[in-house]
Amino acid sequence: RTSGTEVEERTTGEAPALAPLADVTAYRTVQESLANARRHAPGSAVTLTVTAEPTRIALTVENPLPVAAPATRPGYGLVGMRERAALVGGRLEAGPTGSGTWRVRLELPVEPAAAAERDPA
Repeated sequence: RTSGTEVEERTTGEAPALAPLADVTAYRTVQESLANARRHAPGSAVTLTVTAEPTRIALTVENPLPVAAPATRPGYGLVGMRERAALVGGRLEAGPTGSGTWRVRLELPVEPAAAAERDPA
């Protein structure tokens, strides 16, 4: 928020306890996605959606596509996010949508022990 980027947060479900490495992966992915939105579409509003289910959590960061292609050199942000997701059994998809936005979606599994702690039978 101190960067001047307006972020709308949407949450569905109760956020599960993640394994420590998965938790860091989620944090770093959102951090990098917000930085990319600020860099490539400055001044645009960003939506962060958290969808929690008993066996997985999905984090989606979406922002409008820039009017003109940014003049920046290619980086390793998306590569790093995909590698982090794979290390914890997750999946990352990123790219333009058909509705004029850029979307980064991270899906992470919830460890059975963490799910059982939240919902004892």
